[in-house]
Amino acid sequence: MKTDLEGLEKLYRETQERLVQLEAGQQENYPQAAIISRAHESFKPIRPYYSRDALIILAGSVILALLTVWIADYLTRKPDSKAAFALPEIHIYNPAAKEMLDYPQPAAKPIEQPHNFALSSPELRELSGHQLRTLLKVSNLKAKQLIGCLLSGLTLEEAAALKKQHIDSEHALVNIGGASVRTLAISHSLQLLLQKSGGHPAWEGDNPSIADELAALLACAAIDSGLTNPEEITADAIRHSYIAYLVRQGLRLSELELITGYLEPAVLASYRSYSPPQQGRGIDDIELHHPALIDPELTNAS
Repeated sequence: MKTDLEGLEKLYRETQERLVQLEAGQQENYPQAAIISRAHESFKPIRPYYSRDALIILAGSVILALLTVWIADYLTRKPDSKAAFALPEIHIYNPAAKEMLDYPQPAAKPIEQPHNFALSSPELRELSGHQLRTLLKVSNLKAKQLIGCLLSGLTLEEAAALKKQHIDSEHALVNIGGASVRTLAISHSLQLLLQKSGGHPAWEGDNPSIADELAALLACAAIDSGLTNPEEITADAIRHSYIAYLVRQGLRLSELELITGYLEPAVLASYRSYSPPQQGRGIDDIELHHPALIDPELTNAS
């Protein structure tokens, strides 16, 4: 059996060798070919080039549209109309009319504007503490009391209408009536100034012209103080300085009218530029008395 197996293996090897020789000999009779790339499915056509053709069509359409608009504008353009030149009218007056022209015309009477002492805009001069002290030093008793009232939250009209029954000397309070009813705390210096005239202002609150008189006194004090631009030192400017002092401390604008009385919404909103970038504070958390009123020399005799 071993001999038979060896014979079969030998026969198999001989058969393989003959097969290889036959394949090598017949290969020269077949055409030779080299594979450059394997076949695969194409995702874009060879031609036409759709993207290129679309860009060409788009560019041509834009150029054609511009050319059409230019031609239409050129064909429908109207000639510019010349500016009309009007000759001034020439009037020939008869001698009687000429005499009327030479007749002197009476001067027009100026229209009297009523004084408005309301705080209409925060675009007023803001006086510093030093400037207010300088103004107080040269003021008489009436002017000092007026400035003290303005630096406590009163308006000029409210200060002019102030009477003895409105002042609570025991508790250092002032009761304001009218359209903006409120109670204000006054400083010790203002309290001493009011005591010099009997615990009430040194003017008569029933006098209808007292507001103008107080404004004139304040104007004289501004001139005597030697401060620059004294015409800008008014009751509104002093009151504005006090409001700015309160807002700079962080007082909430919603509580400002509790001290100043009614303010127009636009005026009230404009004071936000004076408010510091922090959470608003209440009335009890700030100093209500202006530093200019905390001066021992303020209560000296005037």
